[in-house]
Amino acid sequence: MQIFPTEQGLARYSFDIDLEEVSYRFHFSWNERDTSWYFDITDTEDNQIVNGKRLGINSNLLLPRAAGSPPGTLFALDTSSDGFTEARYDDLGTRVIVYYVESTEEI
Repeated sequence: MQIFPTEQGLARYSFDIDLEEVSYRFHFSWNERDTSWYFDITDTEDNQIVNGKRLGINSNLLLPRAAGSPPGTLFALDTSSDGFTEARYDDLGTRVIVYYVESTEEI
């Protein structure tokens, strides 16, 4: 399992990460109108793999699976006692943890 890096206080940020021996670039952005986080996935040359996917809580964020996407499972987990509150602007990395589970690991 890999926990994703997050940036506090930024409405947009990107990072590169190796998942199952392949490098990806994740772009996270806050949509004020929708009050939700969204993400894109590209390869390291910025070729689009996933575009504009909403960061929903407690579901595999890589489904339906796009060609070239990481083969494992990506989750946003609400760590509060409620467990089902969607991520607000300041929640990534605090109340909400984004993590990846490799395709060979059990969930």
